[in-house]
This record gives sequence, C-alpha cells and structure tokens, in this order.
Amino acid sequence: MGLLEEPIQELSADVVRRVARILSKRGLASDLAARLTVATSRDEFVRYLDAALRALDESPVPEAELAKLDAILGHELLIEMLDISAASLHRYQSG
Repeated sequence: MGLLEEPIQELSADVVRRVARILSKRGLASDLAARLTVATSRDEFVRYLDAALRALDESPVPEAELAKLDAILGHELLIEMLDISAASLHRYQSG
C-alpha cells in the first residue's frame, strides 16, 4: 500500500505496534491499533492483529495504491485501464 517509509526487516510485536501507530495516524484501524499497543496476552494480540488486518484490507488508500500501480503498470496503461485522463490520474494521486 505504500504506507510505510522503510521496509520491515524483522517481524516482532514491537514492529507490529509501530506499524499500528503509523496506520492509526493515517486514520486506518485506529481503534484496533490502540488495542494492539496494550494487548497483554498472545491470544489477545493475535485477535486484534487479525481484526486490524481485515480492517486494513477493507480501507483503500488511493493515493498510495495509485502510486504503486503507476510504478508497476506505467502511466499510459493505468490511464487506459481506469478510463480517465492524465490530469485526473495526477489529481487522484495528489489526494
């Protein structure tokens, strides 16, 4: 989705909590992100993480997604697939 500025090198509870805080600042899965930061048991942590992942899947972030698609598909193909003008694509990517 392009939401993180740096790649994740190691997956740990601390990294998941950091990512949850970043997502919360972007307005994604905020309540679940808050719960992840205070989860006390492994089962509770996994339950909140699963719910946060579902919420994230259901929450598109067009400016980030369009930039990724543009990098992969190229400007012309993306414009054609979306049936929009170049100006519209630029406007959508700008937010």
